[in-house]
Order: sequence, then structure tokens, then C-alpha cells
Amino acid sequence: MLAPPARRRAARLRKARERSAAARRQARKRQREREHVHLYRFPLADRAVEGLIVKFILEEKLTEAEALDHRNVEREIAAMVEEEGYRCAR
Repeated sequence: MLAPPARRRAARLRKARERSAAARRQARKRQREREHVHLYRFPLADRAVEGLIVKFILEEKLTEAEALDHRNVEREIAAMVEEEGYRCAR
């Protein structure tokens, strides 16, 4: 078992090796750049999103339970826009 000062020193070293939140964000940004993926943020009216959610449920891309999770809806919207973009790029 480590002596108390050695334990404190080991804990400090472990903490120093952990990435800060800013470093983790920067690493994710660099990874996206390597993969040629960019983030776009734009406003959508609630009514429009409700319509898209209904579309995703009817097309069985989401269940009603999955549609309650904002991340799932966001992912499906992104997939829909990306698919349309690929279609236009041909």
C-alpha cells in the first residue's frame, strides 16, 4: 500500500493526465475534421419538427418512444438532410 504522500502524488498525476473538457471538445472537433464532417446549427419551427417526427414514425425510422428523445430526432433529421445532399451531389 502506498504511503499517504505517495498516494496524493499518484492521484495528482492521474488527474493531470485526464483531459479537460476543452481538450476533449477540441479532440472531437479534430476527429470530425479528419472525417470531413461539419456541425451545422439552424433554427427549426416546432410545427416543422412535429411534422418530421410524424414522418419518421410513419416510415418506421423511429418508434413513438424513441421520438421522445431529442437526440434520436436530431440524428434522423441529420440523416435525412445528408441523404438528400448525396442525392443532389450525384
